[in-house]
Amino acid sequence: MQQLVEGRNNIQTIDDATYQKIYPTAEVTPRFYATPKIHKKDNPVRPIVSGINSITYELAKHLAKLLKPLVGKTKYHIQNSQHLVKLLKGITLEKDDTLVSFDVSALFTSVPCDEVVGMCVNRCQKDTTWASRTALTPEDMGELLAMTLDTTYFQYKGKFYQQTYGAAMGSPLSPVIANIFMEEFEMKALQTTPNPPKFWGRYVDDTGVVSKKTHVQALFEHINAQHQSIHFTIEEENVEGSLPMLDVKMTKDKERIKTTVYRKATNTDHYLQWSSHHPTSQKLSVPASLFHRCETVISDTEDKQTERKKIEKDLLACGYPKWALKQGEKRGKNRHDKEKDAMGLIEGAKQSIVLPYCQGLSEKLSRVYKKYNIKLHHKPGWTLRQALVKPKDPLTQGEQCGVIYSVKCGTCQGEYIGETGRPLATRMKEHKDSVAKNNWKSALGEHTCKHPGHHIDFDSLKVIDRENWTFQRKIAEAVHIRTKQPDLNRQGGYDLPAIYLTVLQRDAEEPRGEEVTVTTQGQ
Repeated sequence: MQQLVEGRNNIQTIDDATYQKIYPTAEVTPRFYATPKIHKKDNPVRPIVSGINSITYELAKHLAKLLKPLVGKTKYHIQNSQHLVKLLKGITLEKDDTLVSFDVSALFTSVPCDEVVGMCVNRCQKDTTWASRTALTPEDMGELLAMTLDTTYFQYKGKFYQQTYGAAMGSPLSPVIANIFMEEFEMKALQTTPNPPKFWGRYVDDTGVVSKKTHVQALFEHINAQHQSIHFTIEEENVEGSLPMLDVKMTKDKERIKTTVYRKATNTDHYLQWSSHHPTSQKLSVPASLFHRCETVISDTEDKQTERKKIEKDLLACGYPKWALKQGEKRGKNRHDKEKDAMGLIEGAKQSIVLPYCQGLSEKLSRVYKKYNIKLHHKPGWTLRQALVKPKDPLTQGEQCGVIYSVKCGTCQGEYIGETGRPLATRMKEHKDSVAKNNWKSALGEHTCKHPGHHIDFDSLKVIDRENWTFQRKIAEAVHIRTKQPDLNRQGGYDLPAIYLTVLQRDAEEPRGEEVTVTTQGQ
């Protein structure tokens, strides 16, 4: 990677900003966990490998961003439910036509990574926009892609494992390369089948097909014989002539395919409660999305009316007022695929900001930012899911990366606040070495040099904040230093704009109650 930054033939192939973003500073081991598929028989699990803060995670995100424009160029690609419905409108059924679904078993972990690298390089070479999007050559991209896909180690219950085949579930790259491979796969398979189907539409690993009933078994055997690692399962239409795909229920109706909303058996009809601590704009997006789905997915007027009544009943049970339903229905009817989502983006906005939602304050801030053509996006601060659901092996305090931490002197109770993007244990080892060798390489070592007999209480170490991005983390560190004014820091951290200093100084001078620090284990 360093060679790509320095350039080949004096051409810099990765700019400094991108390099700083994708170059690994953290050493968190990818962790394995699984989530249950409660809608399937015997509740099988979905294996996931969380690679957040691992060595190749940011590189995988960067490569996925470069490759994503190369996906979805074939006529068999399904973008979403609305796209599926649009394509089905052009299908005219004959008496012996049938609906069938082919589902790839464990697609991500079945993708042959060595083959897909070559496919990606070939697509990059043919892409007319590639040179305008990156200075990386297709061969450079293939080299980085091969390295990233080969990094498939993970940890589970303290033991280390290696995934020997396929792409990791949970990697940002996996959906992209799986789609590229399946596009190449299906083009070859459908060009060589003696009886091609009338319709073939695929969304990732789920394929909807319209074919002659007498040809289904032959087609199923044909596509399963194309590659040794790719295996399909088959689901045929039920006795009513219906079959689901995505959230669309397809039903044969004479010479056409009628579409309605499909809900799994495990669906509870529970949505975001109106009384929940979320901005009103987000809560209004719920009825808007449901009514929009009603308008775009359902083909018949009578079925649309039935769906509207169900939506109203379900949302009233969730506490939504009638005015919110009317406004949501209006938005849903008027919204099109290319329009802004129900939360509403400011037309022509040049900047956006993401802040935790605080009822009352966030609405005022949103109005202020709007005057300056800035969109304020709200995010939840602390959710029940974060508090209760912890499927991954927890990280120890020393394994955590991207943190702001504090540690105190055991003699004078002076405090030091610092930040690191590396594992906290690595940074603390540097502090301990400085103290042990009685040198000034760290502020803690300097303190013990200036004050003989003082000792640093490393057991007082605690994480006071988290931020993966370097720039934001340095700002967060500076804010903590300004408000807490620790005695052992040599510098004030990032040079904050003067407009913030008055606010932070006032906050630091206000009397405080007992301090409560909340930290989380893991990502």
